[in-house]
Amino acid sequence: MSGTIMKDDPVEFASVMNLILPLNNQFPVDKEFTKTYFSADGIIKPNMVQDMADKTKGRISYLKAMTSEVMKVFVGSRGIGDLSHFIVYPGVMSAFQSGAYVNAYEKDKNDKSIFINSRQASLFVFPDGTYGADGFNKYIVKRRGGGGGLLNKKHEGKATYALSSDLIREINKNPDNLYHFSNKYAETIKIILSEPKMKALVYCEYVNGSGCILFAKVLEQFGFRQARGDEQSKGFRYALLTNQTTSPKSVQQLINRFNKDDNADGDYISVIIGSKMISEGFTFKNIRKEFIFTPHWNYSETAQVIARGWRLGSHSALIARGDKNLTVDIYQLVSIPNGQIAGTTPSIDLEMYETSEKKDVAMKQIEHIAKLNAFDCPLTIDRNKIAGYDDMRECDYVQCDYQCAGVIGAPLDVSTYNIYHTITTIVENGIGKYFKTNFYLSIDSLYSMFPQLDTFEVVKSIKTLIDKDTQFFNKYGHPSYLRIQGDMLYISSDARVPNNDQLADYYAKHLIIQNGDSFNHILENLHRDEIPTIVASIFKYPDYMRSIISSLPDVVQRELLTGSIQAEVLDIEMNKDIRRKMLTFFKGFYDKINDSWVVWLYKEALGIVCMEENEDGQLRWVHCHDQVPEILDKYIDKKRDELAKSPIGFYGLYNPQLNEFCLRDIRTVSPGAGGDLRKITVGRRCTDWGQKTLIDIIVRKIKLEPPVAFMP
Repeated sequence: MSGTIMKDDPVEFASVMNLILPLNNQFPVDKEFTKTYFSADGIIKPNMVQDMADKTKGRISYLKAMTSEVMKVFVGSRGIGDLSHFIVYPGVMSAFQSGAYVNAYEKDKNDKSIFINSRQASLFVFPDGTYGADGFNKYIVKRRGGGGGLLNKKHEGKATYALSSDLIREINKNPDNLYHFSNKYAETIKIILSEPKMKALVYCEYVNGSGCILFAKVLEQFGFRQARGDEQSKGFRYALLTNQTTSPKSVQQLINRFNKDDNADGDYISVIIGSKMISEGFTFKNIRKEFIFTPHWNYSETAQVIARGWRLGSHSALIARGDKNLTVDIYQLVSIPNGQIAGTTPSIDLEMYETSEKKDVAMKQIEHIAKLNAFDCPLTIDRNKIAGYDDMRECDYVQCDYQCAGVIGAPLDVSTYNIYHTITTIVENGIGKYFKTNFYLSIDSLYSMFPQLDTFEVVKSIKTLIDKDTQFFNKYGHPSYLRIQGDMLYISSDARVPNNDQLADYYAKHLIIQNGDSFNHILENLHRDEIPTIVASIFKYPDYMRSIISSLPDVVQRELLTGSIQAEVLDIEMNKDIRRKMLTFFKGFYDKINDSWVVWLYKEALGIVCMEENEDGQLRWVHCHDQVPEILDKYIDKKRDELAKSPIGFYGLYNPQLNEFCLRDIRTVSPGAGGDLRKITVGRRCTDWGQKTLIDIIVRKIKLEPPVAFMP
């Protein structure tokens, strides 16, 4: 099992696969692998695609990490330099910065180094033309101790830093002045200041020199302060997360404060400035903008950083409050030297992106072939398949839509539609035939199977088949039951496997979840669209009232209940009989308490509502004041006590949500003992009681007369 089977070079794939391939069917290794399978431009040779597929088929399981609900958007341009796929955000250095950069690049070439000088100069050049460590030592004032919140007893002595007065004077809190020294810093701060309610992540590999510490201190010149991690008042703040400046304890404290829901808009801490220490293992919530100052020769390293602010559930607070069209904007900043100054000197940022793109495209081609030929591709395709990233890394630099290799979909014969008598029967017969040769079915495919039915009819029928545990037969002839995970249907031979627990039946060939809305979400939305039709069916088919109401979303059920109560109060004649049946159905979830009608149906999810008159004398339902829950608790306790004193020795309660009636035995409790009559044996469903006990209750306790036709 591997999360990153390739990191630096496609040949790594061959080395891993050869561990499990037969000796007579091994991949060539090292340069021979590249020569055999790839053309000079890094593209897999067309005549070798099938060979690679044959070697991987049946030997790989591929499961893609679940993606964020929020769209990731790369800001900038495609086709810069020799880039074909990457979108970068280019910016031209000033003549001053370009001059220093050219000197740094030439120095790196002569020293045959790893371009540290060039990369530092592309970040920031100090007023005297120095960069990196030389400029840092001249223009950054270093102090020992202190650090307000950055120090603890285990890490005493960590330094704090400040800009020299000369550098402060040069910048003068003016972004235009900052462009003179750094295009990246100036552009980033300009964007951050333009949208202060959008939390930002700034990544730089370097801490000293022209790196994180310097950027943090420059940011302070534009109204930001360094966060401590215990902020209670609002303000512009940043968190500096590096091994050199922040203790592990403080790092976690700062991240916790940054990720709190009340900081979703960055009211307390809006910017994270991080070095390589944050590239793995951390999640930063509700990030809206990411700035990559330093690329890597291997793009997987850059992708790891981007993933810190773009993960499954990372934007849940913004989504929960109803924000729409959320995006995470990615700025892969590329500093381009001024052509008049630099001549033909290339951009080190662009060179690194070009190199990493070429390697990454090659590795993703292999990954794509492996994904299509994975033995569990049909099982995972709807989890792995995403949309909106065509020709980008997220979709292996090809179209996002794909089909598993070797899978043939069987067409469904719907010519006998007219012989079926109900919609549910149509769906049952259709999927019954389908599941005789297949194990899973996406909701989208389900809709296409029944073009003669509308979406609501199909989904409602599926819910009925699931709720009734309708039996189907799989291709082995074994009885199976319809189950659902996310928006994927599958059949399980174990009736005990609950919905949304598909992994428990994984090796029975069922599909994992798919991106998109869950089945329950789809059903609820359809119910909302069809509420007039459903409500009309309650009055049209009153004998089915209980099942129809029980199928409705919680909030709709409450609307029916509150509407029925309001109609009773207004003494409306229309539909009075059905309305009173509904009120009987909901009995136990509403009452008149202290001269006010109160409804507590699904109170855990929906709260408690009370009826009141507005200024115009119109009745309306509002959330009750704070004292009502306490009054309601006492009311319910009183009702329970009354039930617990039943002279029959039993009392029953019906739960419309579960459609269950339970009996509770209170005969062992002595009313005169002074104990709490509610602390008695837990109630049991009627089907769990012995027949002898039930007959005794009916005949001897309640003394119901038997029906005339009960005995011949």
